[in-house]
Amino acid sequence: MKKQLLLNTEVKTGIKPQNDDGSAAIAGPIFNRTNFLSAILHGAVGDVTGTPTGLDATFTVYHGDTVNDEEIPTSITDEEATGFVLTLADVQSGNAEDFVNINLEGLKKWIRVDAELTFTEGTSPAADVSSSLVLGDPRYTENVTSANNE
Repeated sequence: MKKQLLLNTEVKTGIKPQNDDGSAAIAGPIFNRTNFLSAILHGAVGDVTGTPTGLDATFTVYHGDTVNDEEIPTSITDEEATGFVLTLADVQSGNAEDFVNINLEGLKKWIRVDAELTFTEGTSPAADVSSSLVLGDPRYTENVTSANNE
């Protein structure tokens, strides 16, 4: 029997791949996580440009009860989900990634991922950054959308 991973998970883009200079945090899209009990947060930093002597990348999960538009939410009344932070510390040349498991029970309906790059010294620092969120352990599998409905 073929196991259908996509029927039990949803993969979301937490932060679209982009180049960032660390001047402000990047807010990712907002997702309804209601049907899912757990997730994996993946964060990655690519090549570093400029001459920084160090780089920390922090990926933080936020959650909230309310969004401005249930169809296409762009803002959330949020708070940091305590303990759901992934930090890539002291990344010298970039090209680092890691993941953290997240228990979504107790979190509110809407979640999003923020990424923040913090450079140490140097001139014109920037780096590629991205993240993904894999939602899993659905309460009801018939509501999980799949690209492969075989």
